[in-house]
Amino acid sequence: MLWRFRNTVQGCILATDFARHARFLENARWLEAVGLEERPLQLEMELIIKAADISNVVKPFAVARRWALRVTDDFFMQGDVERERGMDVTPSCDRFVQSRVALQKGLIDHVTAPYFAAISRVFPSLARFEAQMKDNNASWELLDDAALEESRDWDEAALEADDLPDD
Repeated sequence: MLWRFRNTVQGCILATDFARHARFLENARWLEAVGLEERPLQLEMELIIKAADISNVVKPFAVARRWALRVTDDFFMQGDVERERGMDVTPSCDRFVQSRVALQKGLIDHVTAPYFAAISRVFPSLARFEAQMKDNNASWELLDDAALEESRDWDEAALEADDLPDD
């Protein structure tokens, strides 16, 4: 019983590994084709965990914007460490080459939108997130990195005043 639990949890954690993204997209498309009673519960759990892992771009834009700053901060710190160690810098982690806004738009266009389109057919209740993602993508079109950084200043001032909207 303990091994079954361990394997279940391990599978769900590994679902967040971006190297496996294409396989999970294929699995979502496969699940759509099989009957409801034939769906492996483990795979369903992994697909949902994967959706949660990439869900920052389907949240209301104020929340998605704050997450974008946090995530790209982490990416860029990783790139800085890679550079300091003389390693090749991961392309999405290179603050001198990459745009924060472009990373978000690319994530939506090439990763999250295709994934949510596929799993929304398997789990129809998730379809509502596609409209939010489309709205967010339109909002990203109106921003550049300088404007995004300015919004960070507003967020920090609002946090100090405890005046952030409930998202």
